[in-house]
Amino acid sequence: MTQQAEHIAQLISRYLTDELTAAERLELDEWLKSASRHKELFNELADADKLTALLQEKGKYDKLRMKSLLREEFPQIPVNEPEAYENTDIPVSGRRFLLARLWWAAAAVILLIIGTIAYRFISTSVPEKKLAQTVTPVNILPGSDRAILTLSNGQKVELNSATSETIQDGTLSIGNNNGQLIYKKGDMVVMNTMSTPRGGQYQLTLSDGTRVWLNAASSITYPTSFKEKTRTVTISGEAYFEVTANKSQPFIVKTIKEEITVLGTSFNVNAYEDEPTTKTSLIEGSIKINNAILTPGKAYTNHKIINTNIDQDIAWKNGAFGFDNTELEKALRQIARWYDIEIVYPDGVPNEFIKGDIGRNLTLNQAVKVLKDIGVNCRIEGRKLVVLR
Repeated sequence: MTQQAEHIAQLISRYLTDELTAAERLELDEWLKSASRHKELFNELADADKLTALLQEKGKYDKLRMKSLLREEFPQIPVNEPEAYENTDIPVSGRRFLLARLWWAAAAVILLIIGTIAYRFISTSVPEKKLAQTVTPVNILPGSDRAILTLSNGQKVELNSATSETIQDGTLSIGNNNGQLIYKKGDMVVMNTMSTPRGGQYQLTLSDGTRVWLNAASSITYPTSFKEKTRTVTISGEAYFEVTANKSQPFIVKTIKEEITVLGTSFNVNAYEDEPTTKTSLIEGSIKINNAILTPGKAYTNHKIINTNIDQDIAWKNGAFGFDNTELEKALRQIARWYDIEIVYPDGVPNEFIKGDIGRNLTLNQAVKVLKDIGVNCRIEGRKLVVLR
């Protein structure tokens, strides 16, 4: 089986067992759109009548009978003997069966049949070299508004911009509307955590009115209401804050390395664990970090205050990647988080710096074209971005 055929077979199998991730679903959708015969194959398997017929023979199967059945149906394809499993009853009446509800042994056999049919359909006697030249590459879509809210009891709630709902945490009601989680003042004080995956972002309004924008692969933990002398939250990754002023109750942001004290201001914190240093950039107001006082247009990083390009630092919040003589490896880490891809350097990491802006609404193919235009030698291979010297 070609590598591409095997991968698509796995995606279709995971679709039928309702196990596709959001990224895999997008990848399957792109493949379906790339050729009419792909849609024909998908419809054949999704209907599953043929697979049902293959599995129904007096309601029982064992290893030898299944192996024989596969050889009879697909004599041109070598069939390896399935791993041992007990005889399994297969319901005869289920016309549109769900694989996830069948016995695991039957499901394993069904996946084997799916793989075989996918191989036969995708390969279509085309030499692998020629096929590789004609296959339309999967286009990876940009990130979107999605996150996970972890409630005080450990329950996890998926958040996205397509859903408007009220979430209950005990007696507390939390609004989720248009890609933003909204808390209101109340007496109940419990800890919640909002986290974004790679390829996700989300907004949050805390009970005091403070607004938070959370970048990809980031998290923030906070009380549902501020009753202490300080308003304290903890973050990892990257977040932009617009803090509601309250001199009698300072706002404190904790990261793995630093503590930021705020009265009322706008600032950005970049505290990803895979970055060599954290960086806090001040847009307006005043903040205190490790006894250092920042003024607008300054940043605190590596235990010192520096001048910074604010537009570049908060470009992500405004829908873009902003690179201004940015180290290539650092820039591509941002790309990797947003598109949920892996960056590969087969020749080692180039000692290069780049300058330019890339819209975060672009597909990966479009973003890579911009990267090439500004001098980055790279290509897409599946969910990897290969960067060459």
